[in-house]
Amino acid sequence: MASMNFTPGEEPLEWFREDIQVPSHTKALLETNPAQAIAYLIIMGTVVCLGCFGNASIIATCILDKTLRCMAGTEYLVNLAISDLCVACVANPMCIVGK
Repeated sequence: MASMNFTPGEEPLEWFREDIQVPSHTKALLETNPAQAIAYLIIMGTVVCLGCFGNASIIATCILDKTLRCMAGTEYLVNLAISDLCVACVANPMCIVGK
């Protein structure tokens, strides 16, 4: 292990990085199992596309259809679709990138 004496301009955690060994389970999925990674990307990509399209169509339908605008619960439905649209467009792609 390196000494813990730091010189000015040296990164404080440099001594710690010498001893770090990355476990095999933290490696990228594409490196460890390419077939599973491709299947995961296809499934998650489909979920993201369907989620965005479905929620956008619900919002558009509730806005454009006059009978739906007058019904009780439409605000709740639009609010739910907006929140789910945020998850489908922001959180799910981050989940894909994180793998």
